[in-house]
Amino acid sequence: MFTKTQYYLLALLFVCMAVASTHFFEWGMAGLTGFILAYSTKGLRRYRPKDRKIQPKKV
Repeated sequence: MFTKTQYYLLALLFVCMAVASTHFFEWGMAGLTGFILAYSTKGLRRYRPKDRKIQPKKV
């Protein structure tokens, strides 16, 4: 996915959560908490093969 599209979707998510949190506070906070937990554990859920070492990304 392109970086520009990712930022657009992320901004759209924040706007939707801000609107939802004003009208439906419980649902808005549940969505925001779920997003934060999913984003913060992204590295833990990455697939890691057991038979070889992870190579760092080349920049």
